[in-house]
Amino acid sequence: MRASDPGQGTDALDGYYVGVSSRRIVLGKQNGAWRELAQTAIPGGLATGTWYHLTVKAVGCSLTVTGRPSGSTATPVGFTYKDPDCSFTRGAVGVRDQAGTASWRHVTVTRSG
Repeated sequence: MRASDPGQGTDALDGYYVGVSSRRIVLGKQNGAWRELAQTAIPGGLATGTWYHLTVKAVGCSLTVTGRPSGSTATPVGFTYKDPDCSFTRGAVGVRDQAGTASWRHVTVTRSG
């Protein structure tokens, strides 16, 4: 999110990256190289064949990431990270799959304020 200056290659952009693996949700920063900023464990891990609802909220320099199984009433897992550098204040949103078998549906972007 807040991606700009894209190019060819795995980390060839400037922006924030929210990733999900089978056991954790991670937030990172990319600007020619990857740097992890924050993460949280997914209790019990992800289940194959189950949809998950991932929410990413960016307000100023504060980034909040939460996730839970779609339709679940369980408390979402997640975190809030305040970027002390406030590196990226605007840019594009996108999705990607790197060495996995991910699928997306109902991707929405809402501008706040």
